[in-house]
Amino acid sequence: RQEWDEMVTTHLPNLEEDLFDAEEYTYKYRFKKARSILMGVIQSLEKMDTRIKEITSEINELVTSEELNREEIVEAKEKLQETKKYYLTHIRALGQTAPLFDKELDEIKSLFETFESLTVQGSHLEARQRLVESLNRISVCKTKMQGVPELLVILQSDIPNSLKELSAGFTEMEQQGYVLHHIGIEKEIGSLKELNEIALNKVFDLELDSAQKDMDELVQKMDQLYEMLENEV
Repeated sequence: RQEWDEMVTTHLPNLEEDLFDAEEYTYKYRFKKARSILMGVIQSLEKMDTRIKEITSEINELVTSEELNREEIVEAKEKLQETKKYYLTHIRALGQTAPLFDKELDEIKSLFETFESLTVQGSHLEARQRLVESLNRISVCKTKMQGVPELLVILQSDIPNSLKELSAGFTEMEQQGYVLHHIGIEKEIGSLKELNEIALNKVFDLELDSAQKDMDELVQKMDQLYEMLENEV
């Protein structure tokens, strides 16, 4: 608004005075000076025209943001409620990660409060940034909630049980007279237990993609150990 007022009340009157000066120089046959002033006026008008287009674009963006905000805030609040309901329904399956999700949901709620405050102040563009951020975080939060329980079951139960079975199978085969020390299976099992613990801690920190990679590596290495024992048989 201030910039627009300056254009109308200051810059345009100044350019008008420059035009009068150019006209006066023309009457005095000082054409070079008049041309120089006219070129300056043209450049200034072109700059003003560019800025006016930018201001118009900013106004359109502001209006669009306000309209989208009104539409999407309702959807965003519904998604947050759905995610909270999912959290409460699956809180036991989330295990040690539950407090992290609880904290994230509180922070998303705070984003909504900031959104409302900025909207009241008329800062619709900044309010939109908060709204988009909240929608993204809700999506990520829900996706992680859905991924955690399965990873916990595999890393806290399935893989440890498989490693116990593998160790028991190794011991049984040795008792039956198989020579297996060259495989170094006990050392391998120890390494796999450590990797399992690392993957589990990543789940507790909600680093699910990295935990999934570690888990895939674990399963692959266990399969290789089973295959080595089968080959000995």
